[in-house]
Amino acid sequence: MSSPSTQAYPYKNQVYEALRHQFNSNNLFNDSEFPPTDRSIYYTQAPPRGVTWRRPHQICPDPQFIVGDASRFDLDQGYLGNCWFIAAVSMITQRPLIFNFVVPDDQTFDKPGYNGLFHFRFWQFGKWYDVVVDDFLPVFPDGRLVYCSNKTEPNEFWSCLLEKAYAKLSWSYEGLDAGQTTDALIDMTGGIEETYNLKEVNKQAFFDVLGNGLAHDAMMGCSINADPSVREAKLANGLVRGHAYAMTAVVTLNVNGRMVRLVRCRNPWGNEVEWNGAWSDGDAVWNSIPMADRQNLGQFAKADGEFWVQICNISPDTLKSARVEAPQGFKWNCIQFDGEWVNGRSAGGCGQGYDKARYWTNNILIMSLFEMTFCEFYSVLSLFHQEEITLNK
Repeated sequence: MSSPSTQAYPYKNQVYEALRHQFNSNNLFNDSEFPPTDRSIYYTQAPPRGVTWRRPHQICPDPQFIVGDASRFDLDQGYLGNCWFIAAVSMITQRPLIFNFVVPDDQTFDKPGYNGLFHFRFWQFGKWYDVVVDDFLPVFPDGRLVYCSNKTEPNEFWSCLLEKAYAKLSWSYEGLDAGQTTDALIDMTGGIEETYNLKEVNKQAFFDVLGNGLAHDAMMGCSINADPSVREAKLANGLVRGHAYAMTAVVTLNVNGRMVRLVRCRNPWGNEVEWNGAWSDGDAVWNSIPMADRQNLGQFAKADGEFWVQICNISPDTLKSARVEAPQGFKWNCIQFDGEWVNGRSAGGCGQGYDKARYWTNNILIMSLFEMTFCEFYSVLSLFHQEEITLNK
């Protein structure tokens, strides 16, 4: 991925700077490429009954783009199965360099700068694209936002506008219904995906992988295998099958001489459905560690069940991240190879439930290696592999 100074190409040839000078508070931008119509919400069915489009000033008296600092608590999932996207966005809020590139901070609802025009950046097909949107948003008859919102700060609109830009990139809001967390992370970082099945990993070794990943700015999401008969099935322990969570911290605690490994996760639904087992919010086990440590750690949820843990690695040139360092005596070199998805030839599918007989037909990178040491070869593999470790639980 390239540095923030690299050119972001205008999506659909809509140039943000040109549009910004064309519109003002007396002449608000209306996006003809993603108009406030039913077609922009659903393309296979009718939208929820009574839904209309309003600008933020018609929703609340004092709309703000960002209230204070952006955080992972700014996003609550709405009337759409896009927990995978919400979880991914909550992760990039913890990486200011990436967040500020994807969500430019030169945007406002205050006059005279307000013109109804906003823009966001996404990585698509090996390039950065700048996606502009107007600020019309779908609302229910009572004025509530249909999709993503901040329930704590209802006058904050950066997250729902970012979601709208991603919906535009996907042709409609329905295009965001169901997906993989790492797909959204890659679209907001240009990073590289790894997938792990917790049934097939050594727990201690895997915990080290998580810690090393976070130490190198990787962003992680997790989910439990879906129930074939129920899209998002709530379990008695408070977890939800087929639902995406953001993994926000990994820590090891000494509890009465016993080492405990914890993973903190966040549900895009907010606090509506929470883990209720060990180390949940009200669990008495928190009393076994000092209050100062509890305050530093916050509330944690233990990773449990048949989770698929997904990691989006930050590549060597990702926003010039200083945290990504090559081993001593080596230097990183990044090469981009472009390909295309062609039905029947190079589009074998992805995600859970894919056709294994056709998966191998996906785009394949063939390399010829000459005079390469084992360490150099391993470094190349670490950038391109999808790893599954099979060991006893």
